Amino acid sequence: MFTLGPQCRRFPLIFQALAEGRIHLTGVSLLAPRLTEENAEELLAAAFHKTKREIQLLIAARFPQPDLPTFVASLGAAPAAPATAHEVPPGNLEAVLKFALRAAKQKLEQRRFAATERPRAGHRRSNPDALSRPRCGGRCGSGMAASARSPVTRAGAVRNAEI
Repeated sequence: MFTLGPQCRRFPLIFQALAEGRIHLTGVSLLAPRLTEENAEELLAAAFHKTKREIQLLIAARFPQPDLPTFVASLGAAPAAPATAHEVPPGNLEAVLKFALRAAKQKLEQRRFAATERPRAGHRRSNPDALSRPRCGGRCGSGMAASARSPVTRAGAVRNAEI
């Protein structure tokens, strides 16, 4: 874990900027490992009144990192789409990637939607008509006709004068 104490003592401008609200602690913690005597004032000034994401983009622009090496890892054979020589020819990167993405998509769907070859039996309601009737008997204004609910309207006035 990185502590900000030594950096703040090295660069008192950090304390001043924090006290005035020009930068937040997260921004300082992102910048601190990259601060030097030469770039401290310029880098802190560029980060004033920026969000965390904007500071991350600032760091990425000023301190670019080398690209990571590209590699393709085996995902294993998927049950629905077996990897055979005629389906994925060696050396054809596009076909290999399509197969890998198809297999990854299938695994994700199985995990996400609990897809299985043998699903468990679901619970059944004893009275399926109960889903279409409101529990309150229609007194809640659940879409039933007003005359079926009660002789009193929603505003509380009596509908029929003879009542």
